[in-house]
Amino acid sequence: MNKGGAEVYIYKTKLSNETFLDNAKNTLVSKYIDEINGACNKFKNTAISSLNFSKFRLYDETGDRAVYQKDYFEHRRRLTMFMLRTWLFKEADDIKELEDILWAVCDEYSWALPAHLVGIFTNDNILPNKVDLFAAETAHTIAETLSLCGELIHPAVAKRCINEISKRIFEPFESEDSEKYGLHWEKSQNNWAAVCGGAIGMTGLYLIADGARLRKIINRSKSACNNFLASCADDGVCMEGVSYWMYAMQYYVAFDCLLKERLDETINSDEEKIKRIALFPSVVCMSNNITVKFSDCADTHLFFGIFCKLHEQYGTQIPDKSYYTHLIDRCARTAGAVRTIAWFNPKLLNSAPLKEDVFLGSGQIATLHCDTMTAVIKGGHNNEPHNHNDIGSYMFIKGERVITDELGAAKYTKAYFEPEKRYEFLNASSRGHSLPTVNGYTQIPGAKAKADRFEKNGNKILVSFKDAYDKNSALTSLVRNMSLNKDGLMISDSFGFTSKANKICERIITKYDAETENESSVIISENCNHIASIKFLQKGRINILKEAYTVPNSSGKSDEYSSENELQYVNIIEFEYNADSYNAEITYIIK
Repeated sequence: MNKGGAEVYIYKTKLSNETFLDNAKNTLVSKYIDEINGACNKFKNTAISSLNFSKFRLYDETGDRAVYQKDYFEHRRRLTMFMLRTWLFKEADDIKELEDILWAVCDEYSWALPAHLVGIFTNDNILPNKVDLFAAETAHTIAETLSLCGELIHPAVAKRCINEISKRIFEPFESEDSEKYGLHWEKSQNNWAAVCGGAIGMTGLYLIADGARLRKIINRSKSACNNFLASCADDGVCMEGVSYWMYAMQYYVAFDCLLKERLDETINSDEEKIKRIALFPSVVCMSNNITVKFSDCADTHLFFGIFCKLHEQYGTQIPDKSYYTHLIDRCARTAGAVRTIAWFNPKLLNSAPLKEDVFLGSGQIATLHCDTMTAVIKGGHNNEPHNHNDIGSYMFIKGERVITDELGAAKYTKAYFEPEKRYEFLNASSRGHSLPTVNGYTQIPGAKAKADRFEKNGNKILVSFKDAYDKNSALTSLVRNMSLNKDGLMISDSFGFTSKANKICERIITKYDAETENESSVIISENCNHIASIKFLQKGRINILKEAYTVPNSSGKSDEYSSENELQYVNIIEFEYNADSYNAEITYIIK
């Protein structure tokens, strides 16, 4: 393709929007188009925001990342929305808006976030063209825009975009200077590996013609993506939770398919493991947009198109239509949005949620179902990616209500990712999970804090996890049994101690109203209507507390990024019990 007198290479993808547009009367398609039109029409009346230095410096000085990121992600949302509308409808006014936002993104000091450029003002070895998650995503978004809409974009804009990608992504990546350009993610076993590897791999496929040069980039990108697969348990569990599964897999699947399209190859040949990984969301996405939020999982936005492709490839069951509420997520990523349009399959919108019991022994997550009730429990260890001290924690779902809940991720700040401060946050501490405090001790972080048994026997799950607590807790054993039947959920904790005088405090997390009914029972209600009850079988003292916690900057269900301090409150039911022997048992029933 000739752009402004210079011959440049842009691979024209075979991704098509025809099926999507042919289904314009479909309710979800109509909703997605309204989402695009609403955002584009709003942006047309506003100037492109400036990414100010006064906001950029906040992370280094105060630990706040949200203020700068609000403007940063507004750029991405504007770019993604005008790219999608241009690809769909090719209107002249939209093309102009698209060119302007592409130009503005090229003007940015850095495509990496300040949170990933710590020390840039004092350390000359930290460079603005560090290749982090968002730099890689930005390059992919621009490259995909050129592939889908390049013939409509002014040659000068296209040429500048390619030059910026070369300077900010290809040159640092091809230098192989891991420390200088932040390429640690190549060997990481987490979402970074798939996101960065997949995004850079696709960017190379779109913009590099030279076969030898492209081969080096593709091999390294494939290797990184395979490290993400290795991070998942053999039974498919993504230890970071389904929101990070979605983040990683949209780039993995998109890269894998583009790789097949242009070079007729795939990332990984282990189809059975990929199939198990593909099934994971159906295990933890229950129905009615209820998501299991262990670790730093947030309320989850899922990309319908990615699941359409996984179903086509592996025949896996997919979550129901309640999870596909928006076309783009709050960070306005294009990989999943474009493929929701390109791979849209209306027949799959009738998929039913998984209702059979699931026991995943490697990843140590289990679900039990009975009538309209579901219980989920985890084992694992306290050094998982995006870790919470949450061994033995559970969720109980009754109908469309999550009676005992997980708080999920806190608002992302510098302090939240500092090991010495992280577990002061209610979200990450075992105080913020439905778990016991033993002789004043909560769970400790680290790989040695682990479940030594995780077993299923009929409708009962057993978790043994004394090692999750400090040795000073005096525990010699701690076993939790969880069972579910038509009478409700039963939790039974058995404790062994080195001495006779011990204090146990069971904490149960609910976002609904809670009040004491009598000395052994608690009523849980919504708008003054009784929805559940908790009955303790031992004699103790019940306290009900209200504690504050934070959530990420807008829910994963939203398509917009917020800089507000999203403070929320949760009710914590405490059951205090004095054990005057070497052994104790606390049992309660929720129904």
